[in-house]
Amino acid sequence: MKTGRSAFLFPLVAVLAALALGGCLKTGSGSSAGRMVTPELAASEVDRLGAEYERSPKDRKKALAYAAALRALGRTAQALAVLEALAVTYPGDREVLGAYGKVLVDAGRSIQAEEVLSRAHTPERPDWSILSAQGIAADQIGDHERARGLYQAALTIMPEEPSVLSNLGLSYALAGRLGDAEEVLKRAAARPGADAGVRRNLALVLALAGKPGEAKAAAALDMSPDEAAAFVASIRPRAEARPASGAAPAKPRRTLSTLAGSE
Repeated sequence: MKTGRSAFLFPLVAVLAALALGGCLKTGSGSSAGRMVTPELAASEVDRLGAEYERSPKDRKKALAYAAALRALGRTAQALAVLEALAVTYPGDREVLGAYGKVLVDAGRSIQAEEVLSRAHTPERPDWSILSAQGIAADQIGDHERARGLYQAALTIMPEEPSVLSNLGLSYALAGRLGDAEEVLKRAAARPGADAGVRRNLALVLALAGKPGEAKAAAALDMSPDEAAAFVASIRPRAEARPASGAAPAKPRRTLSTLAGSE
């Protein structure tokens, strides 16, 4: 006989698919980009980089730098436009394809992202950040088993990388495996270099698992106590919402919405 856990599974998947994918899953920069652009740096540099790009839109280095700044600021549509044009000019450039594929993931264009990312590295020289981005694309279309295989492959190259562990944890959660999700996300949050997004993902899963105290403690590392409490309180009611009796469940929305603002 089915238990209450299976009845809870659809709302859980819907919440995570609608609110976590893309916003909380992290494509990262990795070796192909060679750097991480922070929102603070992007905000101070984006106007200058944009002016340089306007003067030389086919300059590969300038276009990549401008797109990275736009992406760090959450200006996905603009970053996508820059990289689409650059990919036409440099169709075989793996760094360009990697950046383009990751922004396609950000935009939720998962099928196109998978095709582009498959050309951004080779089996002989795999890039861990591209493997992780491919995992996100697989999660976005619901192929969670394949996604986890891609994250595990990324972790063989970059062991215990917190962004990849965080993605792996959310993938387990999307499949309804909250215990595995919690274990992996706790590992991620304990790693040097784990950021606020990793800790927010842990708080998300702890709240969904019915552990509000632990969830608030995780969230409060980066939020005020009141903000952490509000964040945790907002999660469980969404997950426990049931479709009206006799109504067909709505399909999970594959969006870039986040639970607590953009990364």
